[in-house]
Amino acid sequence: MHTSKITRTAAAALTAVLVMNALTGCGMGQSKKKGGLDVSLDHSYSATPLGFEKNESTSTESLLGDNLLVSTYDDKFTSHYVLYNVTDGSTKEVDLGELGQGKDGVTNYVSSVISKGDGGVTFLISSYREVEEEEEYSFENLGMRAEVFDAAMNHTGTKQLSSGDDDEMSYGEIMAGPNETYYTLKWDDAGNPTLTVLDADFKEVGAVSGDYTYVENVMLMKDGAVYVSYQDKEYNSCFGRLDPQTNQISKMEIADMPSWCYGITNSNDPKYALYMRTTDGLFGVNVEQNKCEEVINWVNSDFVGSNLDDVYQLSDGTFLVSEYGMGEGDYGNIWKLSPRDPAELKNVKMISLATLDLTENLARSVNKFNRSQSEYRIAIANYGKYNTEEDYEGGLKQLQNDMIAGIVADLIVADSLPYESFCNKGLFADLSDRVAGLSSDEYFTNFFDSMRYGDKLYRMGFSYSVRTMIAKQSKVNKQGMSTADFTDIISNLPKDTKAMDEMNRAYASYMLLYSNSDAFIDREHATCSFNSPEFVKLLEIVKECPEDDEDHVMTEEENQKYWDEKTVQYINDKVIFYPTWINDLYQSYEEQFQYFDKAPVTYCGYPTLKEGSNGSSFQPDFTLAVSANSQYQDKCWEFLSSMLTDEYQDNLSWALPVKKSSFDKQAEAAMKPATYYDYELGKEAEYERTIYRGEQEVKIPDMPKSYIEDVKKLISGINETTYYDQKVSTIIEEESQKFFAGDQSAQQAADMIQSSVSLYLSEQK
Repeated sequence: MHTSKITRTAAAALTAVLVMNALTGCGMGQSKKKGGLDVSLDHSYSATPLGFEKNESTSTESLLGDNLLVSTYDDKFTSHYVLYNVTDGSTKEVDLGELGQGKDGVTNYVSSVISKGDGGVTFLISSYREVEEEEEYSFENLGMRAEVFDAAMNHTGTKQLSSGDDDEMSYGEIMAGPNETYYTLKWDDAGNPTLTVLDADFKEVGAVSGDYTYVENVMLMKDGAVYVSYQDKEYNSCFGRLDPQTNQISKMEIADMPSWCYGITNSNDPKYALYMRTTDGLFGVNVEQNKCEEVINWVNSDFVGSNLDDVYQLSDGTFLVSEYGMGEGDYGNIWKLSPRDPAELKNVKMISLATLDLTENLARSVNKFNRSQSEYRIAIANYGKYNTEEDYEGGLKQLQNDMIAGIVADLIVADSLPYESFCNKGLFADLSDRVAGLSSDEYFTNFFDSMRYGDKLYRMGFSYSVRTMIAKQSKVNKQGMSTADFTDIISNLPKDTKAMDEMNRAYASYMLLYSNSDAFIDREHATCSFNSPEFVKLLEIVKECPEDDEDHVMTEEENQKYWDEKTVQYINDKVIFYPTWINDLYQSYEEQFQYFDKAPVTYCGYPTLKEGSNGSSFQPDFTLAVSANSQYQDKCWEFLSSMLTDEYQDNLSWALPVKKSSFDKQAEAAMKPATYYDYELGKEAEYERTIYRGEQEVKIPDMPKSYIEDVKKLISGINETTYYDQKVSTIIEEESQKFFAGDQSAQQAADMIQSSVSLYLSEQK
């Protein structure tokens, strides 16, 4: 993932382009810092709460004129549908007849809500009866009906669509088509979907043909045109028109179309036929000019793109956004968005942040920081937009080229960058003095120390996963195996015992050679030891592994046997090492019990040559560096510090906190019994968690405090951060393949790897 340096000509040309952009202007709130990365707050909207209070059961369903259709359910799990008038705030419940459990044990529920092209809406209501037979329960399907409403939400009729099991409807999401038709995906026995056409009575009348493997959305326009977003036979995201006469999808070539979207929204702007939503923003599709352009930038508008439920455009051109909650007791909000007043941002000082991938936790922190500030704002330069199907590293190359040319953001997400090279060039500020004020009583400060380069700290992380391997104590009794220890264990295994599951050559190469390459590199001194006897031994072990038979498809019996054996292979000592990532305490505990039962285990980690290493490593959620030339270093540190607070650390998902009190809270929650809400009892009730070993269902015992203490001890002993270097992996792969093919010996391959990696490391200084 590392590229050669940009030429002077290319650097000059790139600088000239950026200077021209600065002269011509790129929007309100533009940063004009000499020598830095220019950013703007283009496509920025201001948001005000709508006033409709969301709760844990609230979902937005549709926009009908300027009335928002919202669903919720009560403590008896009965659904209710409410029309919220955006103009005056009044509400009106939609009468759908009896929902929930009624007479004779019959339950009625809304299975689908279909927004129609004429502005109306159709509710599909399914019914079933629970039947008790010899202490076992079964369900009698009683059919489906449709309740139809016009654009003014007047009830216009009821249609009985099916009566029971004989004509049961089993479709996916149903989407409106023209002239009282509908579209839905229907899967065959092999799992292949077909976009099926339904008539006004929801009976199949045809199928849509075209170059598609999956249709994500069908959008009916007011003029009767039908547009679709879909994946073609090569799984590329596409946009096209569906002809209702021929039932054929035709691809449309739209310039600047996002490579992936997860929602389509109707447009009330005559400029756009519709809007496409991504995690970055809302994009308008102009089918007349065959182009797509950004309308709303989520981060610039203080939203997390991945935390949005629905987006709608009102008749006056403003937008409604339904937002998910981002913490316990926070159910999100419904916001009204209007273009931001330029005067609001006229004197704002812009802090630029460059990244290849905006993670949810980082976006959430940027939004919180921006909402708390009046003088400063962080603006994102997401280099991921330069990635293409032809060059998925286009963003990385552009970011590297910019930084080499001196175009450096105030804050840089350092992951996937040639980190040492930029440190050696003095591009990053040393954060050591600032971190020195953090107490080891309050934080796992070894996490920060693990990211040091020499005696300097040029980047920081705020949450992490732990990369490690587990083995029975009876097989491995210490953490921090040397490579010699590891190869000795593998070399002396019985013939019917494997070191790791799936121990084919490709898997072993990844686990022992590519992802473990940093065990043989001293990045501080730019040296390596790939020509050592330990690495040569690993090459020989990997070569002995069988090649994966990619053409073999397991039969159902073989598949069942495979999973039955997999669930007991560690317990029966058929496999020794279990590679894992610890980022959720309960899931990791459940995994450990699944494969090792109650046997004492060792978090032995991966083989290492590094003195003092326990073999395990941190994988930060993301890391941030501060530009050495930023004029806003104090403000940057204020932002970094905000991610060390209880508010941030207590609300992480699929990551472990660096703050010890937050870790303890996460551990306390993980040790609590699992509960569900029992609607018959009207209170929370406990339930048993179980796993399967073969066909045997096994109760998972309560998580003991000793498990938490073991994980905490493991974390406290880690002194390195996972570093996957694509360039080094490529070198190892190319040379090891020559050894596997018999073109050179293991020592010759190791010598070639040593030579190439040594040269690469010297280029980083």
